[in-house]
Amino acid sequence: MGFTANQGQADPRFAFTAKGRGYSIQLGRKGAELSIAGSPKTETNGENAGKKTLLQLSFPGANEASTISGLERLPGDSNYLTGPDPSAWHTSVPNYARVKYAGLYPGVDLVYYGNHRQLEFDFLVAPQVDVDTVRMEFKGLSEGKVEELTVNAKGDLVLGADAGTVLLHKPVLYQVVTADGEQRHQAVEGGFVVDGPGTVKFHVGSYDHTRELVIDPTLEYSTYVGGGGFIGFSAMTVDAKGDAYITGSATSVDETSTVFFIDKFNPSGSALLYSTEVGAEGVAEGNALAVDAAENLYIAGSAGPGLPTTPGAFQRTYAGQGAAFVAKLNQAGTALLYATYLNGPTDPSGQTSVHVMAIDGQGNAYLAGDTTSNDFPVTHGVFQPLPPADNPHIIGSRDSTFVARLNPTGSALTYSTYLGNDGASVNAIALDSANNAYVLGVTTGATDLNPYPTTAGAFSNTGQYFLAKVNATASKLVYYTLLREFQVFGLAVNGAGNAYMVGQVAAKGAPSYPGLPEMLCDTGTCENAVVIKLNPAGSALNYAAFLGQSAYDDVFGELSTFSTGYAIAIDAAGDAYVTGETDDALFPATPDAYQTSFLDPNPEEDSFVFLTKLDPSGTKVLYSTFIGNGEGAQDSYAVGYSVALDKVGGVTIAGIAIGIDYPITPQAVQPSGQETGYEAFITKFSFGEPFCSFTPRLQLVTSPDKTQGFALEAGFTLGSASPLQPETEPLILTIGTQTMTVPAGALVKNPLGYLFSGTVNGVRLLLFLGPVAPQPGVQTTCGTPAYKLTAVGTGGVFGSAASPVDVVVSIGDDSGSVEVKATGLQ
Repeated sequence: MGFTANQGQADPRFAFTAKGRGYSIQLGRKGAELSIAGSPKTETNGENAGKKTLLQLSFPGANEASTISGLERLPGDSNYLTGPDPSAWHTSVPNYARVKYAGLYPGVDLVYYGNHRQLEFDFLVAPQVDVDTVRMEFKGLSEGKVEELTVNAKGDLVLGADAGTVLLHKPVLYQVVTADGEQRHQAVEGGFVVDGPGTVKFHVGSYDHTRELVIDPTLEYSTYVGGGGFIGFSAMTVDAKGDAYITGSATSVDETSTVFFIDKFNPSGSALLYSTEVGAEGVAEGNALAVDAAENLYIAGSAGPGLPTTPGAFQRTYAGQGAAFVAKLNQAGTALLYATYLNGPTDPSGQTSVHVMAIDGQGNAYLAGDTTSNDFPVTHGVFQPLPPADNPHIIGSRDSTFVARLNPTGSALTYSTYLGNDGASVNAIALDSANNAYVLGVTTGATDLNPYPTTAGAFSNTGQYFLAKVNATASKLVYYTLLREFQVFGLAVNGAGNAYMVGQVAAKGAPSYPGLPEMLCDTGTCENAVVIKLNPAGSALNYAAFLGQSAYDDVFGELSTFSTGYAIAIDAAGDAYVTGETDDALFPATPDAYQTSFLDPNPEEDSFVFLTKLDPSGTKVLYSTFIGNGEGAQDSYAVGYSVALDKVGGVTIAGIAIGIDYPITPQAVQPSGQETGYEAFITKFSFGEPFCSFTPRLQLVTSPDKTQGFALEAGFTLGSASPLQPETEPLILTIGTQTMTVPAGALVKNPLGYLFSGTVNGVRLLLFLGPVAPQPGVQTTCGTPAYKLTAVGTGGVFGSAASPVDVVVSIGDDSGSVEVKATGLQ
């Protein structure tokens, strides 16, 4: 949990706000207000389903003029780009780990902080101060009534809140004492005492009145799920050095609308680099993400009126009942480089949404989605300038699929065309090296009565899912093919124009190829994950690889297991990385997998994420792992919806999970989850070559302006016998939360090694990399090339000498990572 300073983006009564899974909180001079989201269902009759608990915590007799300040500034700021008026936006808003009320009562300070999904606050009672002055009062804001308070047998304070029970756990009371040169907490007996309607104070046992006393209650709302502003996860991407970007929908800071957010995480997932909200009136949803080489971020989706647009944008005026939007954010997430609507300009009932997006090397944005607008903008010379005729065999909406290209400044459509039959929807888009666009989707219009014509020589003219290839100017539909029995959701394309797709095989008898396993179900429908590779002409499959062993239950007449792939990425060698979900204990897992078995006592109800790597021929599983753990969880469900590759051997997946058992690393930004309810996750694997040994030493110094400097000396030996190629490979150095990327070719060779001097990612950096000769008589277990890296940097924020700091060095596919205890630099 982090506390965001209120710089005008929130109710002026409050100085700090915070949002998390299941809650939002505002801190002001009169106390705190909490909004706690109700569960979608309850354990009883559902009477309170979905209701919010609105709770006010105040301190009777407290000093309303106490000084409120943020403590321990967190890396990564928040940005609020809401509404059409840039003067009302708020950027670079700082976040803090703690908020302190100095002098809440005479001699008593109050400090708020978060512990994952729990709110904690400490009363710091100075020596010789009477604890009896401290009071807490609780009111339900929905009706303004005081809350009924009871203390249960465990000493917890139980609040009878409107939508469910809220607990304040029995407070921990302690004093800090020094024994044998070390500080430790000495417990003090104490607890809650109800002191009238809605009011509670503390009873305190014997303690040393010459020392400070700490009273630490913990607010828990474990019966509530969802909420906290988080509504849904939509898309994920990564940049070259491994920063991860995620988007989805969230409740606005004033809880009056739905905005889309973009969160940027560092390569280790240990720091949130920025969090930006963009909003309009009503609902704004981010569906697609892409990032360019300069780390500018592109986002597209749908929005209502009032979205911020930029001067010169293609369409600044909202029209219809819902419009698509496309926006480009700068590297810091603080400014819109462009933002535009996309919809028919005059149709009052038209609706348009962008579902998927790709960008080319020049910054053109390729968009695909659907529209009902009768005057959707279409450019001259495209292959399908008119919408498809209404299909009489489709009941409901008449959505038309489109493909469009927006120029790098967001000021014009360089092409825009309809695509395919009425009633189609798109799942993915990708580009080849010639900027041909490949669009993957599903159509309900391709029926025997009204089929959409496939192109001559297409792989298949039957099926529900389609793949279309559009040339670089949209003047020609290169091919349009249906995909037979395959249900496909994810798409990647290599430079040569081979299309790789992942999904699920829909029926027994799907084509198999030499060296690949046959379908294992005997009757009925199979539901195995499948990866298919289509040739550049769209006329034949190069391979179809089935993953999983879907089984048909003869007793109950239904499938007992399934596997589905949702996303795919391709590396330069042609290896395919796929993710999705499975409940199949026989799904292939390699011996070196992170998790080799399906750890679930109840596989019929749960499913896990999988990550699988296939060789270029599709005949060999190079790596495959389960991700998840159903042991001990009432419900355990996880699915991977996105996969992306960086330039340093990292493979990042994202999706949603239910249950507290999804594996999370200790230094993660949010290292624990909810017992119930959906949460988004980001998981990263490294397929690079780890250093055989890595021994960094780090010193840190903090300047008066709060920026830091570092001095690093790191020896390392490679994990393979192949030497480094510093002339042609990027060098990426991460110190704590700060990443510095030295581009390929920027290291200057000299007789001793390689030197770099310059400013990267805001840090003034001097770096030397050189080989180290083996020392005579010194035994080593590595036996591989050894190097020494020396670096000095200033002008960043790297970490604290009081706690461990991550040090990561990546050179091409070779990398090392270790957590070190930094020393102060004199």
